[in-house]
Amino acid sequence: MAALAVVTHWSHFVPVLALVFTVASFWWIYVRRGKLKTFAPNGYGSVFLAKQARLRFPLVLTNTGAPSIAVEDLRAVVDGNVLEWLTTRATLRPEAGDRLDLAKPFAVAGRSAVQLVPEFGQSGEGAWQPGDGPCVMRLEWRDRGRWRELLTFQWWPPASNRGAYIAHRNAPNAEQE
Repeated sequence: MAALAVVTHWSHFVPVLALVFTVASFWWIYVRRGKLKTFAPNGYGSVFLAKQARLRFPLVLTNTGAPSIAVEDLRAVVDGNVLEWLTTRATLRPEAGDRLDLAKPFAVAGRSAVQLVPEFGQSGEGAWQPGDGPCVMRLEWRDRGRWRELLTFQWWPPASNRGAYIAHRNAPNAEQE
């Protein structure tokens, strides 16, 4: 009789375990909200004038989860200065007519990636100017009204040609290479 009771006990356990596994798998595959990820860019375009700072990075935003993620806004924060997302460009290298659109919300579908070249900047008196050495650059995105960190990386400002809007490698001594 004791052996029969153990078999009955295990016979109830297996279906419950299967149900838990099914519900957990469904949640993981179809419902779980993923993270928005990107990688440190190896290049950028920039210009720094007396009343204007412009900076653009090539980004690939990847959604690791199933449902879409809405990106309300982007911004770059460096040395305590906030550079607002102004436009989305077609290319990293500034060229005539390369503006695709003004900054606007967009969605990254589940388990997919979106490639974009956002242009960040400040205008007016006291526009931010980078120093001579490397800076810690933090890219943030706004989700449901709250700013979240997307990426923090080391950014190497151009050593020369700061008044010309050109593309640079994000590396030390990149202009000498």
